Amino acid sequence: MVHVGIRFTVLNEESIKALMPVDSQTRQPFGLQHDGASVVLADQWHSVKLLPEHGRSSSAFWAA
Repeated sequence: MVHVGIRFTVLNEESIKALMPVDSQTRQPFGLQHDGASVVLADQWHSVKLLPEHGRSSSAFWAA
C-alpha cells in the first residue's frame, strides 16, 4: 500500500513478511504508531495470505 508505505519483503508458500515505516503518515500526535496504521498493516497482510485460498496465486498480487 503506497499511502502508508507497506512493503511486502517476503511472499512465498511458507512465509509472508511486510514492513511499514513509522513516519508522519502513521504516527499519532504523541509520536507513537497509530493503532489504525497497525490495523491497516494486519488487514493487508491477511488479505495477501488468503489469496491462494481464493484461487489466486500470490504472483497475481504483484502484477496488480
